Amino acid sequence: MMKADANVSLRFLLGGATLLVVGIALSATGEAMFGSLASVVGVALLISGLHTFGRAGPDTGPSAPPAEPPTPPPA
Repeated sequence: MMKADANVSLRFLLGGATLLVVGIALSATGEAMFGSLASVVGVALLISGLHTFGRAGPDTGPSAPPAEPPTPPPA
């Protein structure tokens, strides 16, 4: 089983979005068959990219600095 990776999912999202725009453009210019096929494949790539991105887990982000111990109140 392939490990979910954010870089792989971003490639799927970029490819799917690009293919979807190309498919819509092809459909608008009269190439309906190729445009609809490209649009469907683009949407499938977008869905798989979103799924893979969700499976990659949360972003850990930068680590927080260690907490300082509380100072005792002045006497």
